[in-house]
Amino acid sequence: MVSFELYIKYMVILLRYRDNDVFCFYITSYVPFEKKPMNNDLVPAINFHLWKYCNFKCKFCFATYEDESELYNLKSHLSENEMLKIIDEISEQKITKITFAGGEPMLCKWLTNLIKYSKAKGLTTMIVTNGYLLNEKWLQNLNGTLDWITLSIDTIDSKNQIKIGRETKGKYISENDFLEKVKLIKNHNIRFKLNTVVNSVNRNENLIEFVKKIKPERWKIFQVLPIEGQNDLYINQLLISKLEYDNYLKRHKEVEKYGIEIVAEDNDLMTGSYLMIDPQGRLYDNVNGKYNYSQSILEIGFNKAREQISLNKRKFVERKGLYEWS
Repeated sequence: MVSFELYIKYMVILLRYRDNDVFCFYITSYVPFEKKPMNNDLVPAINFHLWKYCNFKCKFCFATYEDESELYNLKSHLSENEMLKIIDEISEQKITKITFAGGEPMLCKWLTNLIKYSKAKGLTTMIVTNGYLLNEKWLQNLNGTLDWITLSIDTIDSKNQIKIGRETKGKYISENDFLEKVKLIKNHNIRFKLNTVVNSVNRNENLIEFVKKIKPERWKIFQVLPIEGQNDLYINQLLISKLEYDNYLKRHKEVEKYGIEIVAEDNDLMTGSYLMIDPQGRLYDNVNGKYNYSQSILEIGFNKAREQISLNKRKFVERKGLYEWS
């Protein structure tokens, strides 16, 4: 007997095939949950996207969750207690690093509680932020429980920031402001990483001198990635070729002389190599150019949810996903 779980809107039913008999409910629409191949072991790092809200409007953003707008209209994100339960589930796996992302994670009023709780569970903690809300008071409140901060900086050119959408009501983060925020991070002995998305707007820029000033341990450089249902509106005008992406990498290779590790992620390496949780508490993957979601971890547990998504550990290792983070 073969069993398939089906997700109907927000209800779950079981469809069983036995010999030549078929037992089922007649339904109007469904998304089948097929058991995915494990594709090697579980990776030891996970990204928890707390919610879709953001104070910036990056046109290439691949975490808008517009493909699930009806669901988000009913419930936009998990409660604090539900998020803590998710962290409990994570801590029981062979996962040692949790990265809080969004949207913009610093908009979450209980983010510091999540960080402290994760640290108490023995996890290495990280956030990915645009940095707009980052300040001394917020960092002091963490009491040493945040291990890493990743700043998303695609450009320091004010006009290009606005073109990309890294702004809020015309306000953006200047080069001097970025320098001050990095200084704050390092003064609190928090390890620092830089993320940059290379796209048609910034592909010809040279950030060598700026990156030398802020000196991240790791500089992750992404090729802008189209994801159906996430960035459909503007993505075609932001796409670049693999050659343009490679030229950007070559132009900035010099920074490695200063102890900065470049982590290159083209479209292929970004696909299927991340273990991710969405704001509804579901694992999801991007292997088919759009998101495939599991059922809620809170409903079926982490291990069963893991069976419903695809993950490629080889790609995770190839994109330097394993490093000394503790």
